Amino acid sequence: MSQNEFTINKISLKPTYVVSALGAVAFFLFVASVVGQLIYYLTSFDFPYTLIRLFFLGFEQNCPTYFISSCELLSALLLLLISVLQKKRKGQYVFKWASLSLVFFYIALDEMIVIHEYLTEPVSILLDGANSGIFTFAWVIPGFAVLVMLAIFFLKFLLQLEIKIRLYFLIAATLMIGGAFGLELIGGNYFDLHGEDNLTYRMLQNVEETLEMVGIIVFIRGLLEYISDNFKAVQFQFSAVLEELPPASSDR
Repeated sequence: MSQNEFTINKISLKPTYVVSALGAVAFFLFVASVVGQLIYYLTSFDFPYTLIRLFFLGFEQNCPTYFISSCELLSALLLLLISVLQKKRKGQYVFKWASLSLVFFYIALDEMIVIHEYLTEPVSILLDGANSGIFTFAWVIPGFAVLVMLAIFFLKFLLQLEIKIRLYFLIAATLMIGGAFGLELIGGNYFDLHGEDNLTYRMLQNVEETLEMVGIIVFIRGLLEYISDNFKAVQFQFSAVLEELPPASSDR
């Protein structure tokens, strides 16, 4: 190897380190979101609203949105990696791993452009405008139906996972579904009664998005643990070569 060439043969990505880094970012976003809303609603301090909006978990197209969607995209890529590795060693449930990857690709896309909220109006029309209370955000009705179908589709797959990984997945699902559906129902009822421009509703949004954020991080931990336990030969390799450039010519 020449003196101007170097190679990094192996980089170890430990689940604990990855999850700790993601958790630190999530904690910062949570604190920034809560503090911003407390400043806005409880003080007369002239704090730039643009900055508050940038970090509020309940708004779209801001720092929390990009972080959560990136975590969901990472989950999709890890699931895709697992499906490829399973296929190479002729393992089981390759189709289920790949299908779950597609689900998370969709979830990441939905996080960015909020596809599910476009269902509220047509569902409301079907209900003849009767969506109110916990069903104010009527997208939860078809959303729950899809959720049940996915649960049935992946049930056997989930049950065959080793207990540790299954527990990670179940905790992640409980947190994400509890946020996306449970808090959405509670928030919808409060929104119907009191509107959205108040501290209580904003805090409900903070809790909802935080549950989803923590859930996806737990899921990533489970995926990394699965890869670590089942594919120990997998290594992330990077190489870089610096080629010697010829000296610049001079006409002087």
